[in-house]
Amino acid sequence: MRSSTGLRTCCRTRRTRNELDPLLDDDLGDAYLSIAGWVLMKGRIAAGGGVLALAAGLISYYEGYVPRGYADPVGIPTACYGHTGPEVRLGQLYTKAQCDALLTQDIRIAQSQVKRCIRVPLKPHEEAALVSFAFNVGGQALCGSTLAKRINAGQLPSACAEMSKWIYSRGLKLPGLVKRRASERAMCEGESRGLI
Repeated sequence: MRSSTGLRTCCRTRRTRNELDPLLDDDLGDAYLSIAGWVLMKGRIAAGGGVLALAAGLISYYEGYVPRGYADPVGIPTACYGHTGPEVRLGQLYTKAQCDALLTQDIRIAQSQVKRCIRVPLKPHEEAALVSFAFNVGGQALCGSTLAKRINAGQLPSACAEMSKWIYSRGLKLPGLVKRRASERAMCEGESRGLI
């Protein structure tokens, strides 16, 4: 589908502008366009809010929305948009508001983990890719990874390529992780095509 600006828009993004409101800066108004999972607001990415909105689009797409506790492909109790933790109980039901709050909380935690271990300035799309990565693998795994070491050494292209190696969970190669890492890598490298 093409927007009035001529840009190809993606209808597969599962989050609407209103659903992302808690993640966006208040001064952005109503200008919003989702392009293959990327979020553009008024032709720019707002500081802080843009990173979270970019990450939220990627995360919510790959995690999906399941408003109850369930076992993920490797048996980890999960709910909503990929929320995990000791409080998640299989079969427990969650409201949309609870899921949105958990997503916002989990994305902010992942972003703080990225900021804790990455000591070089990042562009919004690079940070968003790392937030999605940390959301999925955990901050400790990110901080101890070759990926983080390469970013901090100023080797961004080879660091982004490292994401493609993280396609296993508990020794199982998961097709969903292959696709997710390809999208995160593309975002990290600044590509806007083929994300999802």
